[in-house]
Amino acid sequence: MSQLIFLLKKTSVHSSNNNMIDNLMVYISLINHIATLATNFIVLTVA
Repeated sequence: MSQLIFLLKKTSVHSSNNNMIDNLMVYISLINHIATLATNFIVLTVA
């Protein structure tokens, strides 16, 4: 989780033409992380 916060901070500090792409990448990794956690939780609950 701290890894994602670091990514968000890095993105907000980093300002360039690629800023929007960087933000998009952060959000995608966030969604992937949440999806992974949700999947693991469901697997543990069902098992």
